[in-house]
Amino acid sequence: NISLNPFSSLCLTGDHSEINSEIEIQVIGKYKVARDIIITAKSIIATMCGVVGAPAREALIEQAIYKGIEQFGPDLDITKLTKVLESFADKNKDAQELATSLFSYTSSGVYGKYFTGNSNISFKKQLTVFEFEEIKNDRVFLSVIIQMVMMQIFLQVLCGDRKTHFLLIV
Repeated sequence: NISLNPFSSLCLTGDHSEINSEIEIQVIGKYKVARDIIITAKSIIATMCGVVGAPAREALIEQAIYKGIEQFGPDLDITKLTKVLESFADKNKDAQELATSLFSYTSSGVYGKYFTGNSNISFKKQLTVFEFEEIKNDRVFLSVIIQMVMMQIFLQVLCGDRKTHFLLIV
């Protein structure tokens, strides 16, 4: 099974000596996280929820991501994020709506199998080909998948071997 969990690679490990010094690192609880990765993850979740461009809801997603990282670290996934959002529901009615809108991406939803467990896609080969024929008509899911691929590429550039060149064909 392919897993594209946007949170499994969020927390940085090691000494970070290979990371570009211009990348801003934030400490959330006991975890170190690249700020740009949080922004990308928030964008992906906002797309999943259908709330891109809604500042208050995007801020609520960001708060849930921070709380989720604090609680679960690299074990955070969409299902756990929905639980975090549900815990905010008594103070913010939009939190329950966001949690509900993520159902399809949880372990119980139709896309859940792609977002549960540790992300296992990588670009260690010199040539990687993605074929999206099966999902081309599902624009929201396709958008989420493309954003996930971009996030994985960014993580590889940020934390990976920069000596090996690779080509991506979509």
